[in-house]
Amino acid sequence: IQAMPQPLVAEVTPDANAFGVALGPPIDSQDGAAAWQAMRTKVGTLLLGLGPVLAHVEGGPGRKLVAGPRGTEADAQEICGRMARVGVACSVTTFVGDPVQAN
Repeated sequence: IQAMPQPLVAEVTPDANAFGVALGPPIDSQDGAAAWQAMRTKVGTLLLGLGPVLAHVEGGPGRKLVAGPRGTEADAQEICGRMARVGVACSVTTFVGDPVQAN
């Protein structure tokens, strides 16, 4: 079986009118690219077509990894449902934050 090539991550533009999904626990800002790569390795095609931003965590020093954008809250909820089935903590949020320089 041949592995699927990793898709190129499109240039990510944060959009306060779009939805995203916050994945996993808070992380340090410098760990964004590594966290995104680890998440892609863990969940594979569930993140196809999505890009990462790092959003601020309210009341805390960490950042949260947010994948998106999705046009509707229902789309984001559907992704979270799939993430929950593979054991990834997920919550719907707005798609705002600093773009992650994915490697």
